[in-house]
Amino acid sequence: FPVTIAVSDCVRGMNGSASDADFGNIERIALQMPSLSSDFDTKSKFNDLISTSPLSIEVQQNTYAWAIIPNHQFVVWEYHITNKHATDTLKNVYVGIFADWDIDGATFAQNRSAYDVATKMGYSFCTNTGGKYGGIKLLTHAALPNFYAVDHVSGGYGGLDLANGFTTKEKYISLSTNRYFAGLNGSGNDVINVMGTGPFLLTPGQSVTVAFAIIGADSLSNLLSAAKQAQIKYDGLVTTTNSSEKNDDWTIFPNPTKRNITIVQKDDMFQMVEIYTLEGKLILSEQTQSLHQLFDLSAYSEGIYSPYRDWE
Repeated sequence: FPVTIAVSDCVRGMNGSASDADFGNIERIALQMPSLSSDFDTKSKFNDLISTSPLSIEVQQNTYAWAIIPNHQFVVWEYHITNKHATDTLKNVYVGIFADWDIDGATFAQNRSAYDVATKMGYSFCTNTGGKYGGIKLLTHAALPNFYAVDHVSGGYGGLDLANGFTTKEKYISLSTNRYFAGLNGSGNDVINVMGTGPFLLTPGQSVTVAFAIIGADSLSNLLSAAKQAQIKYDGLVTTTNSSEKNDDWTIFPNPTKRNITIVQKDDMFQMVEIYTLEGKLILSEQTQSLHQLFDLSAYSEGIYSPYRDWE
């Protein structure tokens, strides 16, 4: 049987100048107020139903950024991807970020790309003295990393040649194949990076969470340090896609907690939240003020509590 390759994306297309436009907004990106997981939380949702060959996927996108050392050199992009098709299983699915690096913009033809195995990060840098570095690191552990470095010149120096456009087959190759270096000739050249992960198998209704850190630094050592810190920060991050207690209409996180819990409602289902001990003693009763509300439990001793009555 022939193998069908389909890619949903919003990066450059066949003619090399115009971009494909396979994704459309369900919920436009918006700052979350208050930002609970970082100093600057954003959220959006989109799907690929406007594509001429949709995969029928829906993506919940979360981003997290911090203002102070040691977390100020990276931004986390988290994608919760769901197969919305009623009957079809998606096989050999890869997910990635496309970066047409120009470091710096004035001398972008003097860039070089490489890959660091230990941090699962592909990166590019300007070869000039004091040149800056930019990297994309895989944060999640559900599948292996894939990094493809493109020499963006005519002929591609033995790799993908994107000077004459970026085909669907080439996009799939860049997501699923490793090419660890680009810009090795002379002082470098124009480069493109695709940092991906996979493969995944998504049955109808099944989801997977994939996260990357986009990192900037003024040296390779600082870039690697920031990559390690990004992993530490993400591993300790509680988000609405990795919270431990939720259903389709509400989410409670983090669970367990040392101080606060947040209750997120899809609609205004609850006007009052009550917290009970397992013996049924009411310890907190508070009216809800918003669909995304923080509750302070720091005054209570360690134990197991319930946000609803669960006893005879």
